[in-house]
Amino acid sequence: MLSPLPGWWHGAIYTLFVAAMAAAAWTSRFPRYRTGIGAMMFLASDLFIFAGEGGVLGKDVTMWLVWPLYFAGQALIAWGVVGTLAKEGKA
Repeated sequence: MLSPLPGWWHGAIYTLFVAAMAAAAWTSRFPRYRTGIGAMMFLASDLFIFAGEGGVLGKDVTMWLVWPLYFAGQALIAWGVVGTLAKEGKA
């Protein structure tokens, strides 16, 4: 049986805040298929980091998943927000 690592609650609180950010992006006025999915990809990249640090996934697996998800997620968030603001004449 797996037992929590010391300080596990730090990761739990961080995950709660990142999940709230992703939920806010998903329900925002910005396009869900860019901004919302980008936020979910960012959340997934962080969860893969935790899985690698906790020993649930191997470092070789997380190495190939974290950065592509992080980069694509940030790019989609920026694309969705800037594209919407440009259409509204605010960017």
